[in-house]
Amino acid sequence: MVCEVQYGGRITDDLDRELFIEYGEYYLKEGIFGNEHVFTEIQNEGGGAGGRDKFKYKIPQNTTAEIIKYVDYVNTVPPADNPEVFGLHANADLTFRQKESLEMINTIMETRPKESNVGGGKTREEIVQDKSRELLGKLPPDYIEGEMKD
Repeated sequence: MVCEVQYGGRITDDLDRELFIEYGEYYLKEGIFGNEHVFTEIQNEGGGAGGRDKFKYKIPQNTTAEIIKYVDYVNTVPPADNPEVFGLHANADLTFRQKESLEMINTIMETRPKESNVGGGKTREEIVQDKSRELLGKLPPDYIEGEMKD
């Protein structure tokens, strides 16, 4: 039901729908709540031999008396998800980060002050102020409510 609702809401492409249904069948099944079902196991930076350790994406066993078990697990979750968690190749993260970096660089380039020789040596701020004064001079006189009612 969740997958079909998403298809009717945000997912509009048939291939995306099929992929989302596969994710739904894998992640939303009854067995995920028992026997500490492991969704996926990935290499995690830090710890272990060679500086790498395996991290298991799972739902911890339900221990009604010990909520601290859940808190401890949440505190060990890696800060950034590995693409392998979603069944993607490790290069997907590289591609995403390159695209994100290029967008950031383009945004910085578009918003930085531009050098300008227009306006006879005036600064950018002076040019904007001159244009503002010019446009203000073209506005009609202020609306006076008392004069308009008569």
